[in-house]
Amino acid sequence: MISIMVSHHVKNYAHWKQAFDNFHDQRLDAGELSYQVFQASEPDSDLELLFTWDSEEHAKTFFHSQALASAMEEAGVDGEPAIRYLHRSDKGKIH
Repeated sequence: MISIMVSHHVKNYAHWKQAFDNFHDQRLDAGELSYQVFQASEPDSDLELLFTWDSEEHAKTFFHSQALASAMEEAGVDGEPAIRYLHRSDKGKIH
């Protein structure tokens, strides 16, 4: 299991969110286990997305696919997203 952080800017959040939701089945088929969307206060078109994926290999295949690139373009993603693959280094407990 791996976490992926994606940062990007969208032209219109409502349009992007509908396209993101419509791409849900493709993400699940590619190995997505969960996601969270974080929206900046200002500007609200700056987004941070945190995903959990079943494997790094599946995540990289999906996040570098032409299908995703086309979907993001249609959704109004502005510019190149920053994608970070994150491995949990500490399974500490809350004190």
